[in-house]
Amino acid sequence: MTHPMNKDNDFDWKTFEQQAIARLLKGEELTGEDGILTPLIQRLPGLIAHRHAP
Repeated sequence: MTHPMNKDNDFDWKTFEQQAIARLLKGEELTGEDGILTPLIQRLPGLIAHRHAP
């Protein structure tokens, strides 16, 4: 399975969405170490900091 964070440290939203849907359908957990939303949650502080940068 491809990780939604690519080699350039950019978040691949399309890959994330496809993987999240597939994992939800399999009944996997949303949060936790290997949770479906974990990559997104880990990415949030950087997104927030970037939006609020001068």
